[in-house]
Amino acid sequence: MATPPLLTRRLFLVDLGAAVAAVTLAACTGSSGESPTAPGASPSPTTSSGGTPNASAPATRSASDGSTPSDVMQWERVIGGAAAAYVLVRSGEATVVDTGFAGTAPDITTALAALGSRWADVSTVVLTHHHTDHVEGLGEVAELATDARLAAGAGDIEAISAPRDLVAVGTGDRIMGLQVLETPGHTPGHISVFDPGTGVLVAGDALNSTEGGDVAGPNPAFSDDIDLAWDSAGVLADLEPSVILVGHGPPVDEDVAADLQTLVDTHASG
Repeated sequence: MATPPLLTRRLFLVDLGAAVAAVTLAACTGSSGESPTAPGASPSPTTSSGGTPNASAPATRSASDGSTPSDVMQWERVIGGAAAAYVLVRSGEATVVDTGFAGTAPDITTALAALGSRWADVSTVVLTHHHTDHVEGLGEVAELATDARLAAGAGDIEAISAPRDLVAVGTGDRIMGLQVLETPGHTPGHISVFDPGTGVLVAGDALNSTEGGDVAGPNPAFSDDIDLAWDSAGVLADLEPSVILVGHGPPVDEDVAADLQTLVDTHASG
């Protein structure tokens, strides 16, 4: 597989204080009370604004004048309480993946601005699944992204409260050039999105990561169907991603494809 172009990344993490730290223990609850990290993993690192998280950043692909080419997808990570939301921008168009808990919208605004975008540029808000820590902020986000369509996997739509119609998306659909993949198991309608040009995979809770930035598999304690979840992990491994952005844990950006494939193969052989 050809080496994908590198991309710019900055991480926007919010120190939410002790009150939200207590909520974090109930991460990805929906109706299940999910832990925010993979089994055996420590909570994802957070710092106050401007701090440096415990994760290495990939190099920046720049044009000859030192700028980032406008057609390269850039992304920002926003901690929305217990889970991460992501802002993806390319060629002046933006997509928001997941919305975090209520109150996350101002930090998404900051992330958009950091990438030279605003709410008027958001064409789609994508929800990877219905759990509360990924969708509770949807109402506030939808009020700001007035022209954006709202999208989620068909199997989770009925469990999501939305201020306007939710569009069902699945494998074969594209959003801002991103491939949508059905990755059920964590929830029936879980979806992930993948950018073939950069190799960036936004996996939601189909995968997890450790505090050290290593990829981890689906969490058996909080997956509706763990066997199906591992099947979905195999689908994601076939993509050979170069970066994995997860709901719980720091981004994975070293030895990504090989480590994910090893993880899937080890599970299958066990």
